[in-house]
Amino acid sequence: MKKLLILGSLAVIGVACCKNDDDNNNKNNIPDPWEEKIILPKKYIIEYSADSSTEMVYTVEDGFIKDAKEYEISGSERKEVKHLMITPLKGKKLPARIDIDKDGIAQEVVEFSFNDQDQVTEIKKSELGKFSMSITFEYKDGKLSKFAPIPSAVYNLTYPDAHTVVATGDSGYDTYTYTFSPEGNLIKKVYDNLTNGVVSFRKTYLYEYDLQKKNPKRNLQIQLIALANTPLENYTFYELYEATNSKNLVVKVFERTQQLKDSDNPNLGLTTGNPYLSTEYKNEANNPQSYATKITKVIDGYDGTIEKYEY
Repeated sequence: MKKLLILGSLAVIGVACCKNDDDNNNKNNIPDPWEEKIILPKKYIIEYSADSSTEMVYTVEDGFIKDAKEYEISGSERKEVKHLMITPLKGKKLPARIDIDKDGIAQEVVEFSFNDQDQVTEIKKSELGKFSMSITFEYKDGKLSKFAPIPSAVYNLTYPDAHTVVATGDSGYDTYTYTFSPEGNLIKKVYDNLTNGVVSFRKTYLYEYDLQKKNPKRNLQIQLIALANTPLENYTFYELYEATNSKNLVVKVFERTQQLKDSDNPNLGLTTGNPYLSTEYKNEANNPQSYATKITKVIDGYDGTIEKYEY
């Protein structure tokens, strides 16, 4: 069964931990990775091929998604495979709990905890017959300071300048560095793997955007529902920021891989690596407010999955 994942690849789920005004008037260019005041789609579709797709249909009432149903479509057959029943946080347009039925049988429960500033402090998911998994978040002076996708993987966040976030693993083995544009889009991500305190492997991602088109995935409710719909075993791969969840729509992704020139002599540094275009996106925004209506993923010149939004 294909999983309908609003945030794309589970290894790069781009949610984080506090709500934000739509114009994002922070004192720096580091955005809160989700926003509340964004138009809500009523339907989200992923087309895998001409005769295979999934749909997520939202029931929206007074700006709150109170219900979501996932369908699988194969040829002319359309089958409901999940029903997400959403309980609101008292007095807020935020989910406190999501109960998930599969084929009419209760299977999963996801619970959300928030602090007084409506910042997420814990996302706890339980699946029938499996252990629970939690993602936890801590804050200092209103900023995210620590998060743990699983108890054994803890990351501490620092903000070296107005454009940069650094997430350093407690293990000392890995570091993520995120760089943002003045518009608040993720324009660079660097993953470093360290051996004895020395970078032994580096993966760099560079992103280009269409600043005229907006991304509905940044909506707070949409991201929490998507995370609730993520298989429990994939919570291990949780990551804070990803280009496909930026404010605008990404159009190109470039990648570069570097490793030690000589593993026996780390002082020689890393290889140069050859940047290459890994992914392109063809975006349409036939919406009065310029939100995406169709996103086509292109790899090696060939069209891949297609995402569609109806409002």
